[in-house]
Amino acid sequence: MAFQSQKPKEMCRAFCLGALLCLFGCSTNSSSPLNPEKDEILLVNYTRFHNRVWVSELEGKYFHTALMRVTFELLPDGSTKLAQEQEELGSHVSVNYGCDPGVVAVSSDVAFRKKAEVYLQNGDLEFERNAEVVIGKEKHPIFTTGACPRFSAPSDPFLVSYPVAGTWLEVRGVKPPGARSVRWNIPEVFSPYVLVRYQSGEMIPTPMRADTIFLRPAEKKLSVIYRATFPFQPKVRKAEFRLIQKDDKRSLEEVDYLNSCPIPSLPPEPCSLPDRRPSAAFFGN
Repeated sequence: MAFQSQKPKEMCRAFCLGALLCLFGCSTNSSSPLNPEKDEILLVNYTRFHNRVWVSELEGKYFHTALMRVTFELLPDGSTKLAQEQEELGSHVSVNYGCDPGVVAVSSDVAFRKKAEVYLQNGDLEFERNAEVVIGKEKHPIFTTGACPRFSAPSDPFLVSYPVAGTWLEVRGVKPPGARSVRWNIPEVFSPYVLVRYQSGEMIPTPMRADTIFLRPAEKKLSVIYRATFPFQPKVRKAEFRLIQKDDKRSLEEVDYLNSCPIPSLPPEPCSLPDRRPSAAFFGN
């Protein structure tokens, strides 16, 4: 997949979408895919997931934003697995609440999120008075108006720490018929990352954060957008999307390294910088 320059119309469309979402209060930071100068990065995807990279700007600083969308599904035995058909990664995801304001467009093309945004798409499901969403140890009550679930307003998400591998995500208090709760589990070993190859030769594994989450209990599906940021300068030659799923010794050493990377307060990711010394496990040593 090659990096594509943004045309003026496309930039305008992305800007307008970002402005719309600010009205809804859905994004931490909106961004237009920018290309301040010709930026050609070779993109390689070693996963089965849809992804892309573009140049973003925040507070006058340029950096790369990388995205990957992963869809999980719930099996009858209660276990979670990767969906056979992985969903496309558009510039936004439509969330249909079945109530006012109806369909909300959640932008994928934000530069960076400081925390994960969680959206509940209920479909035809209704909820009990004590309904709640539980992610890890964090609980958030679901307030309802008729069949319309909401947190503070129908279009608002709630914010949680970035979920990591092994995290449970649960929607409780679903009215019968059917199960009263729907529960997914991100696999214990599931660490997407971007291997950033600089023009000067450095190879830096950069963690991807689960920062946009769509809970779809009626469909028994969980959709997660993973995001990473890495420098615009010095020059990056190549970006490789990779995923750790094995639990052998070397893979677990790689996971430990990615988990040790500091949570970013601003882009780019601290572990994406070219002066970082990654674990030797990534390079077969």
